[in-house]
Amino acid sequence: MSPEASDIDAPEEGRATHLRDPFTPYVPDKPGRKTVWARLHGSSFGMVLGQGARRHDGPMVVITADNLMAARLENELRFYLGDDEQVPVIPFPDWETLPYDVFSPHQDITSQRLEALYRLSALDKGILIIPAATAMHRLAPRDYIEAHSLMLDVGETLDIESLRLRLERNGYSCVSQVMEHGEFAVR
Repeated sequence: MSPEASDIDAPEEGRATHLRDPFTPYVPDKPGRKTVWARLHGSSFGMVLGQGARRHDGPMVVITADNLMAARLENELRFYLGDDEQVPVIPFPDWETLPYDVFSPHQDITSQRLEALYRLSALDKGILIIPAATAMHRLAPRDYIEAHSLMLDVGETLDIESLRLRLERNGYSCVSQVMEHGEFAVR
């Protein structure tokens, strides 16, 4: 019998399992156990990964070959998981610049990366999608991200003066009319 046709449900330590049912895929429950999901075509990997994340009791990290594959997988997962708040999909985008480029990454990319890092600290369950080249970069310490991030919710009450001072300390400019990233106005 070929490995792809195996009926193994729960492997011995270090042994791989293979996909039997794409709607209830086996997800390793201990370190050292491997799962092989073979012969998946089209968007079926997103479906199997989404179902596996629903069954798994912790966060999952998916490292893709490149940015294009990460974006495609994110779209597939959002389709198959829908608005399932129990399994958030968190993309961690690449800088999309080279080390010797004379320009900075786009501000939206910086914001997406900071949001992903901020959300990771409280993530109990979900999927982090990261391109392989991005996974090779060093990151700021967790304490630094938490101390220098600002997440606001709709309807939240704020002290305007302390928020203004915090924004200025973090490099934002107070202007009369906001025209670009890095600016804020007090109304």
